[in-house]
Amino acid sequence: FTADPLFTVLVRCACLPLAVLIHYLREDESEKLLGCTLVVVAELISCLSMAFTLLEVDAALCKQEQTAMDLEKHIQKREEDMKETEKVLRAARRLLSVTCDCCERLTHHWQIVEP
Repeated sequence: FTADPLFTVLVRCACLPLAVLIHYLREDESEKLLGCTLVVVAELISCLSMAFTLLEVDAALCKQEQTAMDLEKHIQKREEDMKETEKVLRAARRLLSVTCDCCERLTHHWQIVEP
């Protein structure tokens, strides 16, 4: 896939006259008009099909990219929150160490685990 799905479709459409010319040169004299018409219709259908497919894939990739960026922001926020919690716990331990003259361990609910 390319970065720009519209460019891919436009290149395919730009090659349409070449495909018709090649088919025209290869066909018998009696079936040239019908054969070229069928080639044009087939190429247009394939271009439209490719355009819809590429645009759908591009939209899905954009949505996935946005989700990944949102998740990254959420992870960074959680890391900052954890660092802040660690700072508070260290401060609480220092305060308990000073006031109780011993080292205390706290749970997340601020209960003393070990004196």
